[in-house]
Amino acid sequence: MGGEPLPFQRPSTTTIPPIDPHDVVRLSGEDYDPNAFGYLTIQFDGTAMHVTAYAAQLGATSMQSFDSFDVSNRESSVLPTLTITSPAGGENWLAGTPQTVSWTLSSALPSGQFRIYLADAAGTWFTLKTFTATAGQTVYPEPVTLPATMTPGSTCRIWVYWRSDPTVNTWQLSAKSNAFTVAA
Repeated sequence: MGGEPLPFQRPSTTTIPPIDPHDVVRLSGEDYDPNAFGYLTIQFDGTAMHVTAYAAQLGATSMQSFDSFDVSNRESSVLPTLTITSPAGGENWLAGTPQTVSWTLSSALPSGQFRIYLADAAGTWFTLKTFTATAGQTVYPEPVTLPATMTPGSTCRIWVYWRSDPTVNTWQLSAKSNAFTVAA
């Protein structure tokens, strides 16, 4: 492959504080009121996103909360942690042989697509397998065959990626193994 796929970056716990009304941008639309403004507060606590919407008329002395909701137990709220369990690091595998790549998820994913890559000792990337994820599954043992043409060495790694929509080239979840050895 041309280069290493970019890993998904899990968002950190963040609170977006209320902003000064002078910094609010007014939007137009079907229900646009030129004398009103508003903002959202968004809190992400690691398991759910809590959203509160505020609105006021220009010249008002206070804001009124008109809607508040939690976004939880949805695909878009929090992705599980993916942990590669095999290779765990330090193994000795042989190029060109069948092996099993295994991982666990901290919670189930909806269906989607997984892809398994191998980075050999020279830094060359090989796609080992692409397959459809099984909704609700949290343990994955997947048989793969190591390329016979890979560069052997002690710095080989496996990468596992997942995306909810196989037609979009954005990987939403990733993990890499610890280094292991592949002999020729």
